Amino acid sequence: DPDSPLGIVWAAVAAGAVSPGLAAAVLREVDRLAPLLVPEAGPTVTRALLEVGGAWGAAGVRRAGQHCAQLHGGAHTPPLESRAHVTCPASFGPAEA
Repeated sequence: DPDSPLGIVWAAVAAGAVSPGLAAAVLREVDRLAPLLVPEAGPTVTRALLEVGGAWGAAGVRRAGQHCAQLHGGAHTPPLESRAHVTCPASFGPAEA
């Protein structure tokens, strides 16, 4: 299905827009966030994570996923503050020292 998260990511890799490694990071975050999402949100979240990944790489995808999980009920997710190398900026840019 081209509108599924896998189809969206596959198309981005096939077009050369993202690397396979970044694609894998996006799919891991989408899978991790799936229990928190209504099914219709999957494509939107996938596209947003691809956009974040294009700007900030796989680390940015993980930070964005972590942030979204915390905002939307991911009780299984440790607080960002407990990860010394990550802050929670307004954008998902590089962590500040």
